[in-house]
Amino acid sequence: MIKLENVTKTFAGDIHAVSDLSLEIGEGEFVAFVGPSGCGKTTALRMIAGLETVTSGRITVANRDVTQADPGERDIAMVFQNYALYPHMTVRNNLAFGMKINRFARSEIAQRVDEVAKLIGLEEYLDRRPSQLSGGQRQRVAMGRALIRNPNAFLMDEPLSNLDAKLRVHMRVEVRRLQQEVGTTTVYVTHDQVEAMTMGDRIAVMRGGVLQQYGRPDDIYDRPANAFVAGFMGAPPMNLFRAGLTQDGTTPVLVVGEQTMKFDGRLSTDFNIANGAGKQVIVGLRPEDIVVDAAAGTLKDLRVSLVESLGAERIAHVGFGDAIKFDRTETGSNDIPDDMMLQIRLSRSTPVPELGSNVAIQFDPANLHLFDVESGKSLRRD
Repeated sequence: MIKLENVTKTFAGDIHAVSDLSLEIGEGEFVAFVGPSGCGKTTALRMIAGLETVTSGRITVANRDVTQADPGERDIAMVFQNYALYPHMTVRNNLAFGMKINRFARSEIAQRVDEVAKLIGLEEYLDRRPSQLSGGQRQRVAMGRALIRNPNAFLMDEPLSNLDAKLRVHMRVEVRRLQQEVGTTTVYVTHDQVEAMTMGDRIAVMRGGVLQQYGRPDDIYDRPANAFVAGFMGAPPMNLFRAGLTQDGTTPVLVVGEQTMKFDGRLSTDFNIANGAGKQVIVGLRPEDIVVDAAAGTLKDLRVSLVESLGAERIAHVGFGDAIKFDRTETGSNDIPDDMMLQIRLSRSTPVPELGSNVAIQFDPANLHLFDVESGKSLRRD
């Protein structure tokens, strides 16, 4: 188990790369750190590895305090983005190098190299040099060099980012398969939220050095803690737009431009918006939860500006247009996109709306998300 307790990293100039980070990673668990560039995810990984000093806080690995320990004392293997292979050595020697410098017996090294080469599917390539391998094969060698040590944990810093899109999809399956087979605790850093969703047992979403949410992929996707997580996780991401909050008798009503959305008391049941009339909220809707209708719907007169074909599905980009106007100075949150566009996921069987046409949309209120317009925090009741 890896445990971080109130870990902070401050660089010169009072730059807070990581602030008060606390989380636990269970034995054998695969945890993905995800977030935009500069969010602190790689710094957090490097502090676990011992490659960056900890300004304050505590890190334990296998119940041992390693906060001040040298990297070599932590029994952790790291896989880097650029593979870090020795170009003049064969695959066999690259795999064996760590065991050789630690003076393992030749017979033990040979046996372990053969075992790992079989595990990563490179038995036939042991006598080749890295320049004679594809990008995916070089990444497997880097994985194998970490595996051969049988460490307490693997740390992976965006190991697939240099691969093309098709190979990256293949390799993320391979990395996950290997990790499940060996059962080693793994911390995986990526900026790709699809990688995080598909690979991680749990995901740590970072922003500005601060942990935004830590949980299982489905929990983060279905119940985002704030508007940032909602808009970051998902492809396409959740649609976010501002709405006013008013009352129709005792029933809360959302006002978008001059249109109203009334949900028969469900807003009060699901969300903490008591006595919230007259306030602003951020409304969130996943692209797959929106249905396009030619005329009738919860929101009307939305203009189709683009339809992307992805083969198995289409993504319609729908703007609020002149019918629903927003005052950008009153939004109060940087989490709302500037263009005020909605992305809608359409199946192949759904008729494609014409470009420039006006449509209406409808959705199940159970799929609605509401966030505080100032803090961005979810208003959903626990």
